[in-house]
Amino acid sequence: MHNWKQRLTAVVFGTSLLTVVFYFAWGAFQRRALENAFVRGTAAVVARMTLEEKVGQLFHVNLTGKKTGPAIEEEIRKRRVGGVILFGPNIGAADELKALNTTLQEISRDAARIPLLISTDQEG
Repeated sequence: MHNWKQRLTAVVFGTSLLTVVFYFAWGAFQRRALENAFVRGTAAVVARMTLEEKVGQLFHVNLTGKKTGPAIEEEIRKRRVGGVILFGPNIGAADELKALNTTLQEISRDAARIPLLISTDQEG
């Protein structure tokens, strides 16, 4: 009887160990597959971009106020800028900020099909 309990314990432990190893190995496999798909997708987007669009992605612009206007829309649409930086005067209530970010991303998606990097200046 004692031998039977040891065998059962070994089988349960071994199965549990294999499950944990498989879980982490499968997760690593999925992460690699996702990363590879992301890299391939990014490479395809960059390959379709003109030189002017690639250069535009290097620029980060700012806007005045808490809403988009013709000037920032033109910068995003025409220059295909890579990002927008928000300063204190751009930040209002949470719903205003969400609406601003959503609008900026929609303009970029319509113009370049590439999301903007939206950042903030947090110096006090």
